[in-house]
Amino acid sequence: MLPELFSLFRPLRLGWLKHRHIAIARGIDPVSDEDVAAVTRKRKRKLALDPQLYKENVFVPEYLEEIYDFPDGNFSLLYRNGPNGIGFKKTDPEGRVHLFWIKRRDLLRFSHHWQDKVMNALQSASIPRDRYGEYPFLRA
Repeated sequence: MLPELFSLFRPLRLGWLKHRHIAIARGIDPVSDEDVAAVTRKRKRKLALDPQLYKENVFVPEYLEEIYDFPDGNFSLLYRNGPNGIGFKKTDPEGRVHLFWIKRRDLLRFSHHWQDKVMNALQSASIPRDRYGEYPFLRA
């Protein structure tokens, strides 16, 4: 599964983004713990998305070169104001910045392809309900 997932990654070049009129934005898809903490508030002992914090957390740079100022992590690729893919910035130990992206459509195909396989594997390894008594940690 992982080799197939890693095969979806494509190198990303700023000239290609500019030529294709693709914009970038950081904070649209909060994934890291810091991003989630920045856009949520605790309400009635549950985390809830705060629209105002979310709006403040989204950053669309004026120039594509500002991507090099982003922290390492993910960002969104937008074409005609819609999501086109997910970009990733990674800085290696020598300080070189590497940019990659995954096409949104390819990621959706991958998830649909592997969904049934993963569910079948999990169900085949599951413990039958009538044997729950043999496992104390399954008792409620």
